[in-house]
Amino acid sequence: MGILKTTVVGLLGACCLALCGCAWLMREKPAEQTDPRFKDYPPEQKKNWLLTENRCSKCHDIDRTFESMWMMDNRRDIEAMVEDMADRKGAGITKPEQVQIADFLDYYRTNPKTAE
Repeated sequence: MGILKTTVVGLLGACCLALCGCAWLMREKPAEQTDPRFKDYPPEQKKNWLLTENRCSKCHDIDRTFESMWMMDNRRDIEAMVEDMADRKGAGITKPEQVQIADFLDYYRTNPKTAE
């Protein structure tokens, strides 16, 4: 029974990894396809957008990040959210990257004509 249980657990784990890998590949699209407004962003915000997408989409879809901006009242709320996400296991977001991500998300939140 031990070998059967080990085999089943191993197969389930392999299936989960395969499904996660497929979901990850499906998410990888050029920035212009993910966010049509990308082409209109200032150069610094394009760089910050790419960092935000790279780091945040490790754990969830980038749309979830953008949607949460409408619930933020100010820059401090954004910084607190980014810090909370960065503290999660496997996030791999450095302190300087937290500032860049917060910069972009605050830009996104405060420029509705550009970022709507």
